[in-house]
Amino acid sequence: MCCCGGGHHLSPQSIMSSSSLLSKLRLVTVDVTGTLIAYKGQLGDYYCMSAKSAGMPCPDYKRVHEGFKLAYADMSRRHPCFGHAAAVPTAQWWKMCVRDSFARAGYEYDDDTFERIFRRIYATFGSSAPYSVFPDAHGFLRWLRGKGLLVGVVSNAEHRYRDVVLPALGLNQGSEWDFGVFSGVVGVEKPDTRIYEAAMEAAGGVAAGEALHIGDSLRKDYAPARSLGMHALLLDRFGTEEAGRWRRSGVPVLPDLVAARRWLVAGAGDEAAEDQCHTARHFREHLQQGPPAPLLWPRCCFPSSSVSSSPPSPSLTGNELKTNMNLSASSKSSSSSSLAAVSSGVSSHSRASGSSSTSPSEVEYQSGLAGEVQEPTVELELRLRVVAPTQQQLPGWRRRRLSGRGFRAREGEESADA
Repeated sequence: MCCCGGGHHLSPQSIMSSSSLLSKLRLVTVDVTGTLIAYKGQLGDYYCMSAKSAGMPCPDYKRVHEGFKLAYADMSRRHPCFGHAAAVPTAQWWKMCVRDSFARAGYEYDDDTFERIFRRIYATFGSSAPYSVFPDAHGFLRWLRGKGLLVGVVSNAEHRYRDVVLPALGLNQGSEWDFGVFSGVVGVEKPDTRIYEAAMEAAGGVAAGEALHIGDSLRKDYAPARSLGMHALLLDRFGTEEAGRWRRSGVPVLPDLVAARRWLVAGAGDEAAEDQCHTARHFREHLQQGPPAPLLWPRCCFPSSSVSSSPPSPSLTGNELKTNMNLSASSKSSSSSSLAAVSSGVSSHSRASGSSSTSPSEVEYQSGLAGEVQEPTVELELRLRVVAPTQQQLPGWRRRRLSGRGFRAREGEESADA
């Protein structure tokens, strides 16, 4: 049991043992990009090689990258889930996106030239070439399955991740994972909670309290999973400032899957205790300086079309963040048949069957968090209850702000994750 200093000790009941968590789990779902695999190089590397293969000069890396971000965001708004609802073929969706990326970067090609460039880009990102697997991925996934847990891949990706990319990287259905739920196949994407509900249904109707989701995005992975009652864990592979703020706010954040395995086997309770100790020390320091300043939580930045007008209202209790997310029911009809197909088709898949169906294709662009924050009052219960006063009560006190600036865009990304 951890001593938080200043005479405040955590009760045994406040520390959940990792073994008890592991014994409660039947399902672990995992994100792909940033969790299992990473992009190699920069986006400009692949666009440059493709342009040169068509006899054209190498485009400017920065302009192409910025053009791609804008083009991808626009395509995702107009034709979400890689064109699923509008039945736009995947190749056509990417062709429009890539052409717009070049145009926004200031490069125009005739149709024949662009066709040669696009074919090279599309083939490259439909292979294992631009990706690398984190060294702890294979072992962790096999360890989970060896413990008798179902493993599901949940990703904002189209079918090539499932069919080509993951198998080419040695992440195979039947050995590393049991089933996949991909946004371009089912027609819903993170942070929509229905993609997680589809995963639990595909696993045979696993209850939320028996499922854990592991990802690298607060907005797309942690918040929606927790809103359903699932356990959730974030990885910070690249040491981002955002992840540090999440950790200080009570969200479990670990550096890799080796640490995640220790967290599940022997350290989940200790990790929770340490997070609580850190938070208690933070409040005690402010108490020593004077009345405590409000703790500001970065607002999860959801698309306006999928969130209610009222902002989410997180509350921090111990080591769990509970976020109320009112996601709209829009586009339910367009995706219900695909979700049903996943639920019925994948839930029948069992490890005993030995079936090794095709694997995933993920193209994920991490948009991160916006820079706005809201000001909830936080209640922290560690035998000590501290209620932060409002700004109106303490107009002269400085507030400790937790910035909501987003992730750095990953160089080399050809699509969107989370």
